[in-house]
Amino acid sequence: MNPFEQIKRGLFDTWESVAAGWHELWQRAGTALTRFQPSAPPDETPVEARVRRDSSPWAILAAEVREDEDAVEVCLEVPGMESQDFEIEVVGDQLVVRGEKRIERRERHAEYSLTERAYGRFERRIRLPAAVDDSAATASYKRGLLRVRLPKLVRTSAKQKIRVE
Repeated sequence: MNPFEQIKRGLFDTWESVAAGWHELWQRAGTALTRFQPSAPPDETPVEARVRRDSSPWAILAAEVREDEDAVEVCLEVPGMESQDFEIEVVGDQLVVRGEKRIERRERHAEYSLTERAYGRFERRIRLPAAVDDSAATASYKRGLLRVRLPKLVRTSAKQKIRVE
């Protein structure tokens, strides 16, 4: 094999490896990627507007799903919000959590001034491992952790023997 063919083969193998790694990452963490739709605060300066426009609209909202005999519990890390900032619903086999972040922190010092802001709507969809009774769901929010407990759907009919006539 000549040197050109070796380089070509090496590039092809590298590309295949990158593609396989990207596919695996997407399969494992793709649902954790959440798109934020930034909204401008009322007193935004031109510099802050440029930073907001140039910032990545993607973030990862880490979630954990636990299941036991009676319920499914979903814990979602969403710091800097208030409990009334969330919209939560079950759509098909997914828990859908929507909200809007409005975080602002200002520090003034003799030498400098620091302003940090995070604004924007988001939606995170989490596949549920079992059918749930969303009418009996409960949710709590404390220290940046949203916890949603969804009782499993109980079948209404008990086991019955069917008589053949």
